[in-house]
Amino acid sequence: MTIGLRLAAFNIAHGRGSDRRVDLDRTASAIRRTAAHVICLQEVDRHFGERSQHLDQALELSRALDMQVVFGASVTRSAKHG
Repeated sequence: MTIGLRLAAFNIAHGRGSDRRVDLDRTASAIRRTAAHVICLQEVDRHFGERSQHLDQALELSRALDMQVVFGASVTRSAKHG
């Protein structure tokens, strides 16, 4: 028996679109259209700073997509350092 698994990877650029506007609903819609079972995201902010409105983007996206979240930071510096 074969079980299909769809995996998708996105660099969400902190939720910022080509219009430079942060819009996690739009990001969630793009992810949802893939119908992926597992989503791998890069450039996701967690209370990082003004650029992402101090949101926990991982949590917000998991709620919007009704998916579980596992987060691992690749950068641990604060927003005030650049």
